[in-house]
Amino acid sequence: MVSLHIQTETRTGPKIQIYCPACDAQAVEATVSEAIEHTRLFYFIPLLKLRNTWVTCGKCGAKLTSSLAMDDLLVQQPGAVNDYIRFGASGLAKILAIVGLLVCWVPVGGMVVTGIALFLARGTKGWPKKLAMLGMIVGAAVTATIVLMKATGMKF
Repeated sequence: MVSLHIQTETRTGPKIQIYCPACDAQAVEATVSEAIEHTRLFYFIPLLKLRNTWVTCGKCGAKLTSSLAMDDLLVQQPGAVNDYIRFGASGLAKILAIVGLLVCWVPVGGMVVTGIALFLARGTKGWPKKLAMLGMIVGAAVTATIVLMKATGMKF
């Protein structure tokens, strides 16, 4: 029988100043926190170590993800911190980005769905924003093509 043991270590660091991409607040105080999960086989053989670092905006409470560990983030210059944090897209933005890409070929309607997804994914750097952008470009191309075909009298 295999025995896995997961131990989570949580730390909260000092406050830092950031530009919050969620609420667009400049020089707002934010709290840095970090969780480190150690997974071990039979309690002593290390298998996996996962580190998650978050920066929580003091104004809007948004939980921003950091690509740096807490100790590395704290030694950064105040202006450079924003290069390492990002605002994650919500679950609804992810779902709408996928649905928007599937229905982007529908004139105007597809652009509406991808437009909502793009609005919800604003301020993020992840795949939902890129997918919504792609859906919007394809939707705009399809809509423009159909409008031009109707304007010139071409048939489908």
